[in-house]
Amino acid sequence: MAWHMGYPLSQTLFTNVYIGGLLVPTPRTLEEADFVRDPAARERRHPMPMVLRAYCLGLLKSCSSLISHIKREVYFEVRKADPGLLQCVLTNQEEDIVTNTYRRQLLDSISTDAVRDTIQSTRAAVHAMRNTWSPEMALALDARLELRYAFLRAIELSELRSNPEPLKTPWLQMKAVLKNIKKTHGLGVPVPACFSSKLQRQLASGMPPRPIVQMSFDEAGTRWERLFEDGMEVHDVLKYTDPQTLLVRSPSPRTDRRRPHADHLDDGRILSSSSRPNGPSRWCTSAASSSVISTAGSSCWDLCR
Repeated sequence: MAWHMGYPLSQTLFTNVYIGGLLVPTPRTLEEADFVRDPAARERRHPMPMVLRAYCLGLLKSCSSLISHIKREVYFEVRKADPGLLQCVLTNQEEDIVTNTYRRQLLDSISTDAVRDTIQSTRAAVHAMRNTWSPEMALALDARLELRYAFLRAIELSELRSNPEPLKTPWLQMKAVLKNIKKTHGLGVPVPACFSSKLQRQLASGMPPRPIVQMSFDEAGTRWERLFEDGMEVHDVLKYTDPQTLLVRSPSPRTDRRRPHADHLDDGRILSSSSRPNGPSRWCTSAASSSVISTAGSSCWDLCR
């Protein structure tokens, strides 16, 4: 979640030893994307690392997909040149999300379908282990895997221009799953040794190591809830009937939620020449100075950190 809030990967995901184990050396296939690269050793290990691996795969693939989508977009930086005049300047940068991967590939050669299949097969294995683990533990693991699966599905559906209600399904699913995650949070034990700022030295960066961004579980949960609400509402622009349905929303949603909204606005079926609204979208930042927005009418474990 800290990355979604605008902190770089160098201070968030890339400080995790398990994430590092998956990404270095760069995996070329799904089988290579593992903490343990020796196939014989994988067969002898405890089932729990299998669950962690599936979760991390979903986490990394979702970041990869979001970065890819954001980099494809065009944004409009609106500057107030003089009273009553707004000057739009084309830019491909977003100020509140960092897309720098420090030359690391985030499972780019592995398909989203393969990652989702891995998550589902791991969920099936967790269900099969219910007699070995406690029901609460099985619920905790399954909920976190389901969240990753649904998030990948939500990113995929954000490319569609169909009826908005089905597009909201993954966000509704995640909102319900989050309740189980919160309910089972007490089963987890913090393991600070899984994170190290020293891992930043392995990145292609000239910056010195910076402190790891730490976010409390309660704060992360609150921000996830907001993200899910944004995810459900963003597709309502497909119900566009008149300019009054496109009101400015404050505070502005995060970049990854404004991106599909901009896609919808740029779709010809919504912004046709006869129905193009005047004024900013409700999903655009309301500030007129030094803000990056998409202007309606312009076609141009808890590893939840």
